Amino acid sequence: MASVTLRTKGIDKKGYSLFLDIYNEGHRYKEYLKLYVSKDYVKPENKNILKQDKESWELAKAIQAKRVLQMKESLAGFIPKSSKQDFIQYYREQSAQRGHDTYKYVLTYLLDFNQSEKLSFKALDEKYLKDFIAYLKTQELSVSSLRLYLSRLSVILNQAVKDKIIQTNPFNYLKRGKGGDIPPEAQSKIVYLTIEELRKLNDTAFDDSVRHFFLFSCFTGLRLSDLMKMKWTDVEKGTLTYRQTKQGNVKAHYLPLTAQALSLLPAVRLQTKVD
Repeated sequence: MASVTLRTKGIDKKGYSLFLDIYNEGHRYKEYLKLYVSKDYVKPENKNILKQDKESWELAKAIQAKRVLQMKESLAGFIPKSSKQDFIQYYREQSAQRGHDTYKYVLTYLLDFNQSEKLSFKALDEKYLKDFIAYLKTQELSVSSLRLYLSRLSVILNQAVKDKIIQTNPFNYLKRGKGGDIPPEAQSKIVYLTIEELRKLNDTAFDDSVRHFFLFSCFTGLRLSDLMKMKWTDVEKGTLTYRQTKQGNVKAHYLPLTAQALSLLPAVRLQTKVD
């Protein structure tokens, strides 16, 4: 039995998000359409579609109809020409555009596992991914690295869905978390220095420049990169102003300095050699 049901999910400020609830060959997954309406038109009492929602609702219905057709073609054994394309070549083209080394690492493992330079999209199904994950687990990778590599592979497959090469990302069929196909994210334990340990560090004789920077970082919470950019003029009336850039946006932060941090400022100033 297979079905494609259009459903809604209430969200803050945007009204309702539209998604497809897809069930096929014993698997269920959701395809979020990134379309929004102001009312829940799934409910029988909301039969009249408002003008501002008409375009989104009709587009969602059209996507639903397309998914139903694709599912019927698949059940009938029809394989679209696009799914016969070579995934390895597609992966190379897409990863080159992203330019991150981790994509190269994934390809190295994929080629070693596949034992061939050819891999059709049709062959890259749920079972293939499970076998590939089992192979990665034999490569002495950390959980974080394994999850990162699978994430990179999933990014390329999501792009293939957008390019209408495949109907859905086979990762959607895999179970995540404890006991699942994709392991949960490893919980790292953060260890902090105690006040007594900081006192011992301060009283220990070693390179003053390292000690001053480290202690100043402990008392302020600043990273070394932030300390190296610090200027004497950034400190005014016991408050340090520093700036961080995230996604191209520069944001100023204002940090009141403790007495311990202020006492270290002259030494830090000499080592940074900036005014």
